Amino acid sequence: MDDHRYTRIVGLSRRPHIQNLIAARNLRRWTDENWLDLVVTNTATSSTLVRLSHLNAPVIYFAHGFHWDSESGPSYKIWSAIESALLPKTDGLLVLNQEDYGWAARRGYSGPISRLEYGVGLPLEKFTPSPIPSTKTAVWIGEFSQRKRPELAIKTAALIVRAVPGFRLVMLGKGALHNKAQQLAAQLGLSNVISFPGHVEPGPYITDATLLLHSATWEGLPRVVLEALAVGRPVVGPDVKGLRNIPGVVTSHSDAPEDLAATAQQVLNNPHSITIDRHLLGVEYAANQIEQFAELVIDR
Repeated sequence: MDDHRYTRIVGLSRRPHIQNLIAARNLRRWTDENWLDLVVTNTATSSTLVRLSHLNAPVIYFAHGFHWDSESGPSYKIWSAIESALLPKTDGLLVLNQEDYGWAARRGYSGPISRLEYGVGLPLEKFTPSPIPSTKTAVWIGEFSQRKRPELAIKTAALIVRAVPGFRLVMLGKGALHNKAQQLAAQLGLSNVISFPGHVEPGPYITDATLLLHSATWEGLPRVVLEALAVGRPVVGPDVKGLRNIPGVVTSHSDAPEDLAATAQQVLNNPHSITIDRHLLGVEYAANQIEQFAELVIDR
């Protein structure tokens, strides 16, 4: 962007707030005063407010992941009803996974819709492909939260270490469940198997690993998976939304620790480098896709 202009719009918030009542007026004023040709919005609360504000510009909703894990999840009916009501007010829809694409298509969404198979991309100069090391090491990266399920990774590691001598798991990140995860590892006798470096730069840890282990209940499209693919590391995870359709990811039959461990063991014992067209992972490729989509929406 050659012209960097930032405006704080009073009433917009990440979570629902009483100030949201004045957001529509301020959004309309902002759009009109700046003669905007297009508004791109994401995150649940702000995207709802933007699409309800009757702006004098088309709106693209960039859904980094709809707000449910599957169409049988406990929150599905609530969020699905909200999103269904907002679809007619959405001039263009960008999604990151096949499940969200299919959901909108099944509801008869008539506007342009595009899936960014590799998300918003990576600065590829920071991710150099390298040979897979001979060590049997898995790296897990994420927030220690219920959705990311660090306990599943730990229970999986407890099964892998029985069959793969020398196996190690490195868990990067912080979060509410960080202490509980460390306690669980100690209870299972894995203090010498699992390490917790905290919130650190993940690049060197991915390079030193044989594979990336993922355990979330669902994803929009996990960036750490793209980072692993960019350096040529296989990814193992459960067969869940946002993970199953990424080329280069090996998914287990279920999210049971036994299935995840069996899949990880196969990859650890026979690791394979990821062969992928690297330019598809780049931020330039993603930017071109978004630009072309934006032009399509404006032309309509």
